[in-house]
Amino acid sequence: MDTYFVLYDKEQMFKDLYYNSPVKTMVETASLKNGERFSLSPAKINSIGDLSTVSTGSSRREIQLTMDGRTALLTLWGKEADLEIVGDLYTIRCIYPTNDFNNQRCYTSTSSTTFEPYHDDQPDEKFEGNIESVSFERYLFAIHLLKLKISDNIILPYKFKTHQTDIF
Repeated sequence: MDTYFVLYDKEQMFKDLYYNSPVKTMVETASLKNGERFSLSPAKINSIGDLSTVSTGSSRREIQLTMDGRTALLTLWGKEADLEIVGDLYTIRCIYPTNDFNNQRCYTSTSSTTFEPYHDDQPDEKFEGNIESVSFERYLFAIHLLKLKISDNIILPYKFKTHQTDIF
């Protein structure tokens, strides 16, 4: 039996949105309704709880997350609970909020939850060294200036025109 089939454009878009849910911060997820799937980034893992087994035989683990001064609790279920998590910052894909407890948002994993190491495109490294040369644009532009003159309790604006000056 052949099970290969091609998805229509709308079906493919729905599948992509389902597995590549929008990336949000903890501030943005505070207003999400329970059960709405999203990705969280960049999330710092503060603590990882012990792996336990619930009465149904499923594995369970709780992870404490922080971002921008907020904390959240992520519960991993099944095979996701066995994940080896090494490092500090992650993009956590395909999770959803369940409730609020002890002044923190609680999330739960799905069968497609993944942890991807977060790589900042613009690192916060400080520059140290000497600058040997600097180049500027060919034209120098004057800025619109607004000067206020106070006369007899009336404020009168004076504008200076912008002009272009060829400096070479």
